[in-house]
Amino acid sequence: MQTATCAPRPSLARHALIATLVVLPVLPLAGCSESRASETNNAIAYAAPMRVGDGTARTYVVRDAMGIPKTLGVELSESALRNLPATPVFLNLPFPKEAGSQYTFNMLHWNPAGHMPDHVYMVPHFDFHFYMTNEADVMAIPGGWDPVVADSRFVPNDYIAPGNEAIQMMGVHWVDKTSGEFNGKTFDQTFIWGFHRGTLQFIEPMITKAFLESTTSFTEELKQPESVQRPGLYPKRYSIRHDTVAKVYRITLDELTPRG
Repeated sequence: MQTATCAPRPSLARHALIATLVVLPVLPLAGCSESRASETNNAIAYAAPMRVGDGTARTYVVRDAMGIPKTLGVELSESALRNLPATPVFLNLPFPKEAGSQYTFNMLHWNPAGHMPDHVYMVPHFDFHFYMTNEADVMAIPGGWDPVVADSRFVPNDYIAPGNEAIQMMGVHWVDKTSGEFNGKTFDQTFIWGFHRGTLQFIEPMITKAFLESTTSFTEELKQPESVQRPGLYPKRYSIRHDTVAKVYRITLDELTPRG
């Protein structure tokens, strides 16, 4: 058994209490097919699952016939949404080696009481940070005002970062000002771009627990920046799917396309 103690990390409010998390690698889930729908004819590689709630979370990659990643995802077992703690959880999930070197790990963040800004994200939800920086560098990111604002060429249209305020061990979160939660609708899901010192660190689906539990299939086209700083594969859309046969939820970056 491997035990990992999560270092304190502030939420967007920068004052959330952080739980100590016991991380247990487990064997692949029995009875779960590793091919589903459009993934049937592609090679799928999984990383080792880790415990969360009453279940597990793990990352995976779907590759085409040439071995090029086309989908990168996080898979949660249905039971992972049961008996989640009342304090925040941070779980750093490595990607399988078949995913390549661009995406380094996924920081799964469970927010039981949500986080700032008030009346926007103050509901139980998950953050799925797809990082492109090594874990040690991410852990060294300081909180507070970031003196370097990301060049607008590298940020999708309509995205803003009021105050250019960084979250410790994460970075500056850029949000889409046209998203429903800023325009009279209740937050259920959104997509964030994260920078530190003007350099892209992560891209992030943020999804409420209620939306995960109530949605069978959801896909959204992603706004694209004019240019990218890091040459590599970038998704054209992202999806949330509930596989009721395998009893898992999948959060994926889809149609990974070369840029740069």
